[in-house]
Amino acid sequence: FSIWMKLKSLFQRFSEDIAFVIGGLPVLFRILLWGAIVILLVVVFTKSSLYRVYASKKKIQSPDFNIRQPYEEGVDTDSLILDAEEQQQFRLAIRYRFLRIVEHLDETNLIVYSREKTNSHYLEELKRNTSLADNFLQLVNIYNMVWYGIHEIDRRTYEIHQKKFLTFLHAQDVKE
Repeated sequence: FSIWMKLKSLFQRFSEDIAFVIGGLPVLFRILLWGAIVILLVVVFTKSSLYRVYASKKKIQSPDFNIRQPYEEGVDTDSLILDAEEQQQFRLAIRYRFLRIVEHLDETNLIVYSREKTNSHYLEELKRNTSLADNFLQLVNIYNMVWYGIHEIDRRTYEIHQKKFLTFLHAQDVKE
């Protein structure tokens, strides 16, 4: 208890000394001093690993693949999904599962596929069917989290997400 009191007292005296020194300086020097302190903090923060406090230090290994888009000539999304699963590239498999959903929605005329459109555009097209839009939004969130996230997913997590994609497709009477 007394150590905390001593530290508090020491910090208080230090703060008073700093305030006294700064108070005696002309305004221009105070501005320059505070600017130097801010620049020092920015440099320390960006040049050290302090900015990684909330991020994983583990690098995600990029799989060796060529990303194919829906409707490329000769691309069978279902076989791409199976290949990615066999190679345990679960992030890639989630991407292909999501592309399969987009293909399906276009094939059933619920959306109009275009490379220029974002998932928000597709959600806007699905607004007239709120339950379909809500389910699609859930898949968009999974896709974004997995594909653009900073963490690898394991087989168990993949299987949980896979069920959601399959449920969406089967609810639309599509064979997987």
